[in-house]
Amino acid sequence: MKKVIAATAAFMMVAGVASVATAAVDLSGNARVRMIYTDNMFLEDDSETHLDSRVRINVVAKSVGGAFAKARIRMMDQDGSYLGGSGDSWGMADNSTARSDDRNIYVDYAWLGIPLGNGMTIEGGYMTVNWSPFFVFDQRKDRLKLTYKASKTLTLGATFDKLNEGDLDAASDEDQNNWGILAKNKFANGMNGALRIVYHADDRAVDQSGMRGSVSLAGKVGEGKLYGELVYVDKDIAANGLGAGAADDRMGGYLSWNGALGGMNPELMLGYTKDGYQADNDFGWIMIGKAEPITAIARVGSGGDTTFASISNTFKLSEKSNLTGNLVYMDVDAENQDALEVSARYAYAVSDGASISLSAGYLDTDRYVNNPMAAYVSLDVTY
Repeated sequence: MKKVIAATAAFMMVAGVASVATAAVDLSGNARVRMIYTDNMFLEDDSETHLDSRVRINVVAKSVGGAFAKARIRMMDQDGSYLGGSGDSWGMADNSTARSDDRNIYVDYAWLGIPLGNGMTIEGGYMTVNWSPFFVFDQRKDRLKLTYKASKTLTLGATFDKLNEGDLDAASDEDQNNWGILAKNKFANGMNGALRIVYHADDRAVDQSGMRGSVSLAGKVGEGKLYGELVYVDKDIAANGLGAGAADDRMGGYLSWNGALGGMNPELMLGYTKDGYQADNDFGWIMIGKAEPITAIARVGSGGDTTFASISNTFKLSEKSNLTGNLVYMDVDAENQDALEVSARYAYAVSDGASISLSAGYLDTDRYVNNPMAAYVSLDVTY
C-alpha cells in the first residue's frame, strides 16, 4: 500500500511539474570588454587609449497559453565611443561603474505580447524599433503594436507610438504621436518585400507633422542575395539626427549584393542620400557609422548629398577564424566632406560562445585636421 501511495504521489508531482514546465523563462545575453586606440580623432594631432565594458541579459518569458514578455537588463553599460556620446569608459568621471549612476543597472526595453487567435497578436510596452539599419534601427518607443498573419506569406501590422504627452493644463494638447502601418510578403519567386509608413502627428504650437517611409526588396540573385531599399522623410519632421524644417523632402536608397565564393563572402554596395537624408547611425562599416567605438563619421549622409560605394569581403581563414576587409568611398556634394575608409577585422573563436577580435581602420578625409586612424580589441562572450 505504501508503494502505491508513494507511486501516486510521485506521479502527481511529475504531472504538476510537467504542467508548469510549459511556461518558461529563458535567459540569454552577451558581455564584452574593449581596448580602444585612436589617433587624430578625439585628440587633434595626437593619440589616446581607453577601455569600456558591459554585461547584458535578455529575458523572454512565456505563459502556458502563449502570451509573452521580453526585457533586457544592462549592467555597467559603457559605450566608450566619445563621438556624440557620453565618453563613458573606464576611469571617466561619468562612467557607469559608479553605484549612484542610473546606468549601473537598468532596463532598456520591456514589453508584453498576447496572441489573440486567428493570426493576430497585440503587443505593448517600451519596445525595440528595428526596421532596417538604413531607416530606423536599435531605437526604443512606448508602443502598441498589432500584427496579423494574413497568410503563410503575408504579414500586416499597425503601430502607435506615444512620443510626448502634453500637460493636462496646457492651452493646447501638445501631444506627439506616431501612427504606422507595415507589410511584409514572401513572393512566389523567392523574393521578400517590406513596406513601412509612419505618420508623425504633432499637436504643438509649432506643427512638425509629416510622413516617412521605407520600401525594400530582397531575394536570391545568382549565387548571392540582393537587397534594395528606398526611404523618404518629410521635410517638416525631425529624423535620424536632422531637425525639422528642411528645405526639401529627404530621400535615400541603396543596393547591396553578397554571396559565397569558395572561402570568401564578398559584398558590394552602392547608394545615395539626398536633400539632407541621413541614414540611421547603425548603418555603416568600421570608421563610418556609429555602431563602432572608433567611428569617425557617425552617419552616412552627414555633410551633404552623398553617393557611397563599398566593397567588403570576409575570408574564412580556419574553422575558428575569419578576416573581413572594407573599402568604402563617400562622395559628398559639399566642400571638404568626401571620405575614403580602409578597414579590417580579424575574429577568432576561442570557444563556443567566446571570441576575440581586432578591428582597425584608416579614414582619408578633410573633415579632420589630420586623417584619423583607430583600432580596438574586443573580448566577447555570448550566452
